[in-house]
Amino acid sequence: MRFGGLVSGRRDVYAAVPGLASLAGEQSAIVHRDQLTRLGVTPEAVQCHIDALRWRPLGPLVVALNLGDLSTSARRWAVVLGCGPEAALGAWTSLAEWGLSGWDRGSTHVVVRRGSTPPAPG
Repeated sequence: MRFGGLVSGRRDVYAAVPGLASLAGEQSAIVHRDQLTRLGVTPEAVQCHIDALRWRPLGPLVVALNLGDLSTSARRWAVVLGCGPEAALGAWTSLAEWGLSGWDRGSTHVVVRRGSTPPAPG
């Protein structure tokens, strides 16, 4: 339990876990539970932050590191991370990420490997 006890009750988890602040910044504060595990955050510590109303689960695999409204970017990260390691933005969503405007869609389009079964959103 590298950070298990240390992280479980600390509000300043970004300071306690090297790499978490930069990952959160890159992914709009949306992370996959496997990413947290690789950084040394135990499942028990994740649950402690969820129980303390600092973080919230976005399905079985993805966690938001805040409780605020999700930005468009955060929603996209949540969908892609929740669909598996080979998922990518597709169609109109991908074009919007590259700067296309005027073609806004309300949904997030994702491409996954044929035959894969992404988990249902939680």
